[in-house]
Amino acid sequence: MADLLPGAVAAAVAVQVLQTVGALFLSRELTGASQVYEVFTLVFGLLAWLYLQAVIVVFCAEINTVRARRLWPRNLLTPFAADMALTPADRASYRS
Repeated sequence: MADLLPGAVAAAVAVQVLQTVGALFLSRELTGASQVYEVFTLVFGLLAWLYLQAVIVVFCAEINTVRARRLWPRNLLTPFAADMALTPADRASYRS
């Protein structure tokens, strides 16, 4: 249970910050906008928010895995780029 605490706390803080920043940004951007623009902004903002939240949760879960299995150093950009050099810890993680 203690192995899950750092990632859970990091995810909770990051999601709360994302929610606060997103709400402030959308409230500022939608002031005085037309209704059509508001709908498109809300839809695209929601899609972006869901994507960022998913990435945050996956990275925070990765923090827990790396700490519990002592798999460091890790290359965090591997999911986003195909030609990244893998570290020995990355190879061990992929094998498991």
